[in-house]
Parts: sequence; structure tokens; C-alpha cells
Amino acid sequence: MLVLRGQLNELRNVSDNLRDDSTESINIGPVTSVTSEPIVPRGRNPTLNNATDMQSIWKAQIQELWAGVEGAQNFVSLEPGRHILRECSNFIEISFSTNKPKQSVHIFLLNDCLLIASKKKRQASKDTSKAKLVADRCFSLEDITLIDMKDTEEQVNFIKILKHPTDQFIFQAGNADEKKNLLNMTKRATDEMMSVKAVKHADSVIAAESQQQQHTPLIRTLSRKKKGTMAQSLRSRKSVPKLPTKTFTMNDIREMENLADELDVHIATREFEQAVENIEKAKNALTNVSSPNPGKLDAIRAKMEDRVVRLSLAISRDLSNPDVKKSHVQKCTRWLLRLGYGEQARELFLVARTENIRIRTKQLKFEGDIPHYINELSLVYFTLIKNTCDWYNSAFRDMRMASGLVKWVQEEMEHYASMFKRQVYSLHNREDSTIQECLRYAREHCLMLREVGLDLKFLLDNLLRFNKNKDDLSQDSRLENSEMDTVIEEN
Repeated sequence: MLVLRGQLNELRNVSDNLRDDSTESINIGPVTSVTSEPIVPRGRNPTLNNATDMQSIWKAQIQELWAGVEGAQNFVSLEPGRHILRECSNFIEISFSTNKPKQSVHIFLLNDCLLIASKKKRQASKDTSKAKLVADRCFSLEDITLIDMKDTEEQVNFIKILKHPTDQFIFQAGNADEKKNLLNMTKRATDEMMSVKAVKHADSVIAAESQQQQHTPLIRTLSRKKKGTMAQSLRSRKSVPKLPTKTFTMNDIREMENLADELDVHIATREFEQAVENIEKAKNALTNVSSPNPGKLDAIRAKMEDRVVRLSLAISRDLSNPDVKKSHVQKCTRWLLRLGYGEQARELFLVARTENIRIRTKQLKFEGDIPHYINELSLVYFTLIKNTCDWYNSAFRDMRMASGLVKWVQEEMEHYASMFKRQVYSLHNREDSTIQECLRYAREHCLMLREVGLDLKFLLDNLLRFNKNKDDLSQDSRLENSEMDTVIEEN
């Protein structure tokens, strides 16, 4: 067993080194350009042995950015993990109103934001070809969408940056490769950032719950009969006579130590079903026991509790993945329920589904046709809400947990309504025909929720109410001011 654990640790170290190499390859060097030189040099390619080396390189990148771009420190602060992915020097900002070149810009793509720096001529320099960079604006990747504009005779290699809700900026790349690379890397950076946030949220939820329960979600709760995650499930057993205390011998202690080693192997090899079975076996063995060596027994309990927390974290990371499949969701929730983490499993699943909706909606392209965009937005939103309800009902069969799903659906409906209003009720497109067509698309797609027992038409109409009075709106767009309740049909 010890030899096997040593081999697993060695395999984990090799995997970490490979991950470092792949991370290093993502940091593509700056695009060569005749207009300017790279601000942040690539330097040598060191062998990264640990996260400290990587953090040092990223810190040096940000400091080089501050030195090369005036005012960059006001937009890009030094934060752990922040680093530059790509540097594009051959871009021109296009005036949105006149469609004419406005100024030359330098674009820096970071893992969480996009910095735009304008090129200003140096007054003190005799060489007019030299220019200094001044930070102009910075966008969080969460707030923007990059749109690939189709090439025409007058518009070649154009990129539109749409900042929610209504701000738009247009830039022209020096060539098609620069345009394609910036679009692809921005999309990848956005997806990775959303996934990392989902995993961090999952870890924080589990860590907070573990701290609240003093890291005793299962073993110590049952062995010492304290209030905890599984306390409610034991209320029905209060009338059962107390079982006699068993004596925990040294052979039993050695067996528990071997069981802990097996748990390490199962967790490392992702054999979660066997790991959960071993946890349940340990729970039964440590219930109502005493030992002539209490210190040794407490050490065994603490060791098993640590395995429970590690196992729940590993399962939670899978459950918090926005791209997780339905069958794996059912497995993960079943394992967490058996470990006593039912509430956390529900929250992690719903958070992951929210992240999935955000990612899918950011992938939608808006090119000016508002009804077409609302049609696609409604289809994506209500389809994912319907699938979430279906998956939730399959994974969480306890009706007492249904309230969490209803609350989540209401929050997602409110978020959809806010996106709808930003696009449809803006000053640039407030026309009766456009509004009515968009409302029709929203209502039609909302009907698919009836397949999972939800009739939210009244809630949707209430959320999409146009608050400002407008005489030329038709009667169909004026909704009643009385309070409307959500109708939930029984399956």
C-alpha cells in the first residue's frame, strides 16, 4: 500500500509539471508589428517547478506593463494570478459614428481583462516615429463580448467590442491572423475565467460548511452524537434504545488506518463510489465505541474526517463544472447526499447551471437585429432552465429541497428580464413593432417550461412590464399593474 501511495504521489508531481508547461505555452508572445515594439518582453523560458516561479514571472509582466504604458497602473492592479496572455500592437480604433480611423492603439489581453492603450507622439523626441502608450480604457472580460464583423469593401478585419448594456467600440486589425488570434484567445480566456470562478465558489462553500461543522460532517457527528449535517436524519431514531458501547481494540485501529490508506487511493484515482462505501463502513465502525487508548481513537476519527472533507471537495469540483453531464450530476449528488452534504450539493449544482447559462448567452452574437437576438437569447435561457429543472428533479427527490429550485428559477427569470430590457427598451430601438415581436418570442419560448411543471407566463409578463408611459405602445404591451403570482403545476 505504501509503495502504491508513493507511485501516486510521483504521478501527481509529473502531472503538475506537465500542467506548468502547458500554462507556459499559453503565454503567446506579442505580435510582431512595424508600428511598435512589444512592451512586455517574453524573456527566457525558465523551468517552472512550482507556483511561486510562475507568480514571480506574472508579477514582472505587470510591472513591465506599468513601465511601458502610462496610466496602466490605474486600470490594471497587481493581483495574484493576473498575467498577460497576448499583446497586439497593430490595431486601429474606428470611430463608431463616422466609420473612419480614429487612433492607433495597443491591445493587451490579460487573463481577466482587456486593456486598450492609445499611441501618442512624444513631443520632446525628435524622432516622430516613436510614440508613447497611454492607457485609454480597460474592460473586464465578464462585461464584454467580442464580435467578428463580416468583411466588406469598406470594412476589413473589423472587430466590435460590445460592453453591456449599450456601449460599442470598433477596432481594425492589421491582418486576418491578428483578428482571429485575438478573438480565439479572448474566448478561451473568458471561458477559463468563468470555470475558475465556479470552482472557487464550490471550494468556498464546502470549506465554509466544513469550518462551521468543525470538520465533523459525518464521522464525529455520529460517533459523539453532536448536532451536524446528519442530525435531522437521526430524529426518527430517538425512540430506539441506546446500543451498548463496543470496545475498539488495536486490531480495529489498524484496520481503520488501512481503510484510511485505501481512501487516499480511491480519492486519487477518482473511484468515488468505493470511497463513499469506505466512509460509510468507517461510520458504522466508529459508532458507539470506546477504547483503552482514547487518544489513538480520536486520531483515527480526525483522520477519517479529513478524508471526508477531501472526498467531498473532489466530488464538488466535478459537480461545479458548468459542462457536467446529467448522468454525472446524478452520481455526484447521490455521493454528496450519502456524505451528508445535501444542501451544498444543491447549491453547487445550481451555481454551475447559472455559470453555464452565462457562458452560453455570452456566446450569442448580436449584430444589430434585436428580434433575432432576443429569439436566440430566449431559446438558450428557457431551454437551459427547463433542463436544469429536469436534472434537479432527477437528482434531488426530496420534496423539501424543491424551494431552492423555485428560488433559483425566479432569480434566472429576473436576470433574463434585465437583459431583455437592456436590448429592447433602449432609446435606439423603442418601436412598437420591435417590442411586440420580442415579447412574442419571449412568451413562446417560456411555454416550454410547462414540460417540467412550471407555468411562468404571468411572472414573465410582470418582469417584462414597460414601466415608462408611452402613448404609441399598443394595448398588448401594457400589462396589468396588479400583483401576479407564479403558478407551479404539479407533475
